[in-house]
Amino acid sequence: MVDETTARADAQAILKGVQLVALSQTILNLAHISVGPDFEDNIQIASAQSISANHLITRNKKDFDTSQITVLSPGKWLVLPEVAALEAKIR
Repeated sequence: MVDETTARADAQAILKGVQLVALSQTILNLAHISVGPDFEDNIQIASAQSISANHLITRNKKDFDTSQITVLSPGKWLVLPEVAALEAKIR
């Protein structure tokens, strides 16, 4: 189990490498016309595309088969060289 101090530091590191996207009518419209079967997943894909995200991170990769953006599990994302470099800068 991770202690609270480590958990908070890890959360802070992750937040510095993540960009939040405001939900907009444009994103909802894109999600609505998307070919993916799940509207909520389509919102995530459209949001990621709206900021030209490099990766979409989820534990449920199978529901993102229609994504044009690379879909990674959290574990795969954490070991990427650019994430390791970001974490090294923060710590």
